[in-house]
Amino acid sequence: MESVLRAGGRVLVNTQRILPMTVSAGTAKYPEAIAPMLQRIPADVEAVDAIGTARELGNPKCLNVVLLGVLARSMPALPRDLWLDVLRRRLPPRLLELNLKAFEAGWGLKAS
Repeated sequence: MESVLRAGGRVLVNTQRILPMTVSAGTAKYPEAIAPMLQRIPADVEAVDAIGTARELGNPKCLNVVLLGVLARSMPALPRDLWLDVLRRRLPPRLLELNLKAFEAGWGLKAS
């Protein structure tokens, strides 16, 4: 596998298994050993169950904000309060509470 990521880069992966049409149609097989393949990339690889966390929060659509929380934790130059402030300013009130919970869940999520 050729890497297009710079050495020391970061790869954040949701462990959700999404079957491409070729796999669903039976013309291809889903790769079973994805984690070992990712470990060969010269980068910091973190795989998390963001979709499972989003489902536990009651809405799988907040998956992206769970991942944002995981990413934010790895970027100490940008304080946590800054991320939360941006979410508060950008999200409509009806979505704010869920997405703040999703961000916090992602912040605390550990690699699987």
